[in-house]
Amino acid sequence: MKPTATSCLGWPVPAQPVKAGAPVQGAPPALITQSTHQALAPHSAASAMASQLPGSVVLSREGDDYSMFLISPCVRDATNRYLTTRTLPAPGTTCTD
Repeated sequence: MKPTATSCLGWPVPAQPVKAGAPVQGAPPALITQSTHQALAPHSAASAMASQLPGSVVLSREGDDYSMFLISPCVRDATNRYLTTRTLPAPGTTCTD
């Protein structure tokens, strides 16, 4: 069978809703990047992860892609800034490029 972009949907088991676990103690704040319309990684997953890592920020990108770093200068700049200076974007920031 030739794989397609949707061949993994629901396999081997249907996706389950994302639930936040207990906060992680001692971890630095993280930059979490997430597209707004990904089918298998809903935006709520990023918020759930951020809630477990105190001080973390979700940087959203309007779209449904997984390659945000490669195609969005906004995401790339914010990611590079975080990795070099540990400076996070403002909470609620959304990239539209």
